[in-house]
Amino acid sequence: LARGFLVREDKTLRATPAGEALIDAVHPQVRSPAMTGEWEFKLREIERGRGKLDAFMASIEAFVAELVASMGGGTRAPIVPAAPRIDAMADAALARAKRAVKREEAPRPVIKTEPPKNVPPATREAKPVELRAPLEETLAERFGHRLFRPHQRAICEHLVAGRDVLVVMPTGAGKSLCYQLPGLARGGTTLVVSPLIALIEDQAAKLNAAGMRAERIHSGLPRESARETCRAYLRGELDFLFIAPERLRVPGFTELLERRPPTLIAIDEAHCISQWGHDFRPDYRLLRERLPQRGAGPIVALTATATPSVQRDIVEQLGMPQAVQSIHGFRRDNLAIHVLDAPPGQRPILTRELLAQPGRLPAIVYAPSRALADQLAADLKTHAYHAGMEPAARERVQRAFLGGELNIVVATIAFGMGVDKADVRTVVHLASSSSVEAYYQEIGRAGRDGKPSLAMMLCSAQDRRTQQFFFERDYPAVTELERVFVELSDEPTPKLTLAKKLRLENEALDVILDKLWLHGGARVDHDERAVRGSVDFRRSYPKHRASKAAQLAHMERYLDTRECRMLALLEHFGDSEDAKAPCGHCDRCRPNERPLRATQVVEARIERTRRHTPQADAPEKLLEALRAFRRDEAKARGIPPFRVMTDRALVAIAQERPSSEAELRALPGVGPTLAKKHGARILRIVRD
Repeated sequence: LARGFLVREDKTLRATPAGEALIDAVHPQVRSPAMTGEWEFKLREIERGRGKLDAFMASIEAFVAELVASMGGGTRAPIVPAAPRIDAMADAALARAKRAVKREEAPRPVIKTEPPKNVPPATREAKPVELRAPLEETLAERFGHRLFRPHQRAICEHLVAGRDVLVVMPTGAGKSLCYQLPGLARGGTTLVVSPLIALIEDQAAKLNAAGMRAERIHSGLPRESARETCRAYLRGELDFLFIAPERLRVPGFTELLERRPPTLIAIDEAHCISQWGHDFRPDYRLLRERLPQRGAGPIVALTATATPSVQRDIVEQLGMPQAVQSIHGFRRDNLAIHVLDAPPGQRPILTRELLAQPGRLPAIVYAPSRALADQLAADLKTHAYHAGMEPAARERVQRAFLGGELNIVVATIAFGMGVDKADVRTVVHLASSSSVEAYYQEIGRAGRDGKPSLAMMLCSAQDRRTQQFFFERDYPAVTELERVFVELSDEPTPKLTLAKKLRLENEALDVILDKLWLHGGARVDHDERAVRGSVDFRRSYPKHRASKAAQLAHMERYLDTRECRMLALLEHFGDSEDAKAPCGHCDRCRPNERPLRATQVVEARIERTRRHTPQADAPEKLLEALRAFRRDEAKARGIPPFRVMTDRALVAIAQERPSSEAELRALPGVGPTLAKKHGARILRIVRD
């Protein structure tokens, strides 16, 4: 603690109430993202053994003292009486922080409870609760269900008893009830961490419609709404609080949760925590140190797509080694899975033929690109759904599909998360997926009502070459990272200097620096100057790259398998309790039965892709203005510029000069987050 800044035992920097008063009294600079980012970076360096905690604390204290002196000695009333108490807290807090840096975190004590039979003891400090009513009674009264689905009751009992649980069950198997029912049974508020706003909104709306009290905090809501939700949480008025993982980054939010600890913590889409998974998100990786610890209830981690290695990683990263693991239900007896070899030019024709057959609608068609989604949607006289569309337009398409006004949606993989439509009869993939996990999640949106449904993938060897191209582009060889690393030093090196010296294109160098930055091998400042980091990347990055390569290899093996498609999926996800009987209706079980007639197949047109040529006619003044914006934003957030906007996106904006957000979203490298967060400012720069 340096005049009100507490270094927690998990080594994260927080402000105490006295520190908040000091900040307000001293200077707004302390609240700047740049300052916070710098201090958090130094703490991470200390954690890695590249810095001394005492020196760091002394530098903060000197900084605060200097600011106090610069404002006349800090004469505001809250500071003077608070100072002795702050100093008294400092010794104990600093001692705890030192101990935390020197040792690994000790295992949590085991809490003795009266567990169900044959259940390992819990490792979190979560106590069992006495039920006010039997679970079946709550199930019927609050959710309108007479019976549990398979495995739901056992999961709920473990959580009521205070045990951590990992739930891996397929889409549509009823995972949501596995935290909602025990959450109500335990009383208090259940904290739900979810990665997508659409999921948060959907779940909260359903709970509120059922008469429960659910609120949410995410970037799509106004700030005052978040404040009121926090006040309602502290007053004990909520049954469920949904947040995006990024919310736990906000200074003071974890402390707010600890003032009234959640009685249950649910981590939805938990596979995002694993860098070996198909949808890794860095903010999920930090959940363990950011979640409230004191007095919080058990954790339930839920996902529909986690291989055995990802399952182990989830349990390890969340710090729940004794968690009960419920890995069940991956068999879908009503789903016929077919894979058909078809060149790209034939796939739209085959799709039209398939969906014209009786009983094939409603349907979701997954296209590998926005352009193909738009084109096929026009051919089918329906609507597309992808990240290049306005949010309101996407919302209208999703609502129309869920409401039955649309029978077909042609979408990129952006569509589907949070879409709960029971009667989807067909899911078509117009290209091979990048991983078995993503593929299984997408086909799982068909036939949730239990009626016969079809999953059709149209692919060819060309897809594999495309996937390999993107893999090599996005995950450079370790030797490429090493080549850049050895050119770095303790002195900042401009990115352009590196590019010229190593004869690398800007975009390729950005990818390499991004990987080095993520794995600690380099530090990149807001002026695009890189400094050598730790050699630890030599250990972590090869594992990360190998896991991505393994996902592609698993997908290839799945496409080539001669055994039942369903059995191959069960083996991939480690569903050990399945009877291992063939499904009887996939293309391997019934090789002579095809949903498509071969006579309809036509010759494919040869499609050529032209490489994007950056900076062909981009005006230099506009490029420089965009670079200045990117540099300022990177400086404010304490991140490298390529994390704000890639060179590819920057050049495309300068070339095309978009005049609306829709035009901006359509440009290569511009995702929905960039357009939503900075679209207005970028368009103003272009216009000016």
